[in-house]
Amino acid sequence: MDGGQTTKVGLAAVLLVAAAGASWWFLRAEPPPPPPQEEVDLSEADPSREETENLMREIGYVQ
Repeated sequence: MDGGQTTKVGLAAVLLVAAAGASWWFLRAEPPPPPPQEEVDLSEADPSREETENLMREIGYVQ
């Protein structure tokens, strides 16, 4: 094979591999969605700003 034909064959091989990879990427199965989680009461999970500032004053972090 001459130089031009080798380049064309190489380019065709690269394009074939790229097309195969793209088709695999787009046609792969989607994973199932995660199961629904229970509702969690977050009302006491995060302290208020005042509680946080009071705690920081108690430990000496804030004057």
